[in-house]
Amino acid sequence: MKRVKLLFINVIVLTLESLLIRSIGISFNVYLAAKIGAAGIGLFQLIMSIYILAITFSSSGIRLTTMRLVAEELGLGRYAGAKKSVKNCLTYSLLLSFIFAILLFTGSKFIGTVLLCDERTILSLRILSFSLPFVAASSVFGGYFTAVRKALKASSVQLLEQIVKISVTLAILVKFLPYGLEYACASIVIGALMGELVSFSILSILYITDIRRYKNEGKASYKLLSRMFRIALPVSLSAYITSTIRTVAETPSTS
Repeated sequence: MKRVKLLFINVIVLTLESLLIRSIGISFNVYLAAKIGAAGIGLFQLIMSIYILAITFSSSGIRLTTMRLVAEELGLGRYAGAKKSVKNCLTYSLLLSFIFAILLFTGSKFIGTVLLCDERTILSLRILSFSLPFVAASSVFGGYFTAVRKALKASSVQLLEQIVKISVTLAILVKFLPYGLEYACASIVIGALMGELVSFSILSILYITDIRRYKNEGKASYKLLSRMFRIALPVSLSAYITSTIRTVAETPSTS
């Protein structure tokens, strides 16, 4: 009964935190719309359409994969397997994210001029490319905390990430806004980058602290790597197709 009560309280708190994060996000978007106008919001949405696609390719499915593998290994008492699962997922996500970060950075000029038809997006895309590894790693840690039923920690970090992002943006937007929409959007994405960096840093510390309670007991499953790919690849493929179609629909026609 006590366990059910604790679960119910956690669900309520998570729901309230989610509503708070959404409310802060909506309020922030309203502020941005007033500051940079409809043209600025349109330019920012173009940038974010590519960024969301890059995130999808970098880390799609890895949160769910980490959650399932860790939960299965802990359920069987294979604590060493749970640790190895996180390590495998972290390596996989970081490798993918570094590849797509390089592609986004080096291809930003082509994306901005040819695909988005607006050179003002190039600077922001280059800045956002640095955040992809942080986003991918944070997804792995988020999956771990969900598996060990401590999702409240990851959710609280998301709230802090929003606060950091908004604070940094507010601090620098006023200075860069007079230079035009290109630099206004760059200010916003710098805030997003700082938020992701802080989120990754805190989640890393929380993970290192939490994983210590599991000793290297039980043998890790010898099929951990293949199981990871069996979970991650189908989820990723579905997300790739959906996100690509959505991005193509949102980008301007070059005809």
